[in-house]
Amino acid sequence: MTAPATRPCPFCILDPHRIVAEDDLTVAYRGQALVFDVRCVHPDHRYLEKTIMVAGRFINALDISEHRKVAAIGVRVQAQLLRGRAALGEYIEVKGIPFQVVGVFTDDG
Repeated sequence: MTAPATRPCPFCILDPHRIVAEDDLTVAYRGQALVFDVRCVHPDHRYLEKTIMVAGRFINALDISEHRKVAAIGVRVQAQLLRGRAALGEYIEVKGIPFQVVGVFTDDG
């Protein structure tokens, strides 16, 4: 008997070739909620999308293997949702699930 597959994050849809997140999701911080494009990504996504870290770090292999609830957010999310506050170490909620912000990025992708 095979063990059921575990989902890397609670709102991802598993596909045999990739992980796909629902597109627009409500993200909340300290009572404010806005809708953003949320993606479940692999650490190499950083290089595919030419991601430039402006604070902290991107998702890494240890985050994936330990099923950590962490997030790297875009500068737009930081500006709009966190109202420009320092994001590192803060918790945002995606579909009611808390994720710790470990990085802030911008990209040319």
